[in-house]
Amino acid sequence: MIAAVGDHRPMLVDSGALKSVTNPNSFTGRDHDATATRKLFDISGSQLKHYGKKTIDYCLPSGRPVTMVTEVCDVTRDIMSVAQGNDSGFTYVFSPGHCFMTKSYVEPPPPAKREEMSRVNGLFYMMGHEKHVSTMQGDLIAAEVGEISGEIAMNL
Repeated sequence: MIAAVGDHRPMLVDSGALKSVTNPNSFTGRDHDATATRKLFDISGSQLKHYGKKTIDYCLPSGRPVTMVTEVCDVTRDIMSVAQGNDSGFTYVFSPGHCFMTKSYVEPPPPAKREEMSRVNGLFYMMGHEKHVSTMQGDLIAAEVGEISGEIAMNL
């Protein structure tokens, strides 16, 4: 469990959130536009109670400040959206055991050592397929010309 101590305000970094959101009781005293309401939904598709937008000044662990606009909703945790940060020029790197964000350019690994994701409606998706269905061109050709039996081809 993450607990806020003093002025510390932990934010959950969510790669599946389209917008950064905060609870109405978080970041009190900040500019809050209660007229900027819209329909927002949680991961289950349930509509969230929306109270407008709030601009917050957030101090990163390094001490660097970042200003972000959040949607004010009935959420139990304040959430920092990877998609929204990415649109603002941040790069996020997730690796085993840790994650970091930076405004610096991070060179991607060569194509043979990475898997590309597709961005759809602001979020990133791994566009894979079921394990037993091969879409690699060589496997499809081998199955078509009879080099691989249909049963084996389906299990590649």
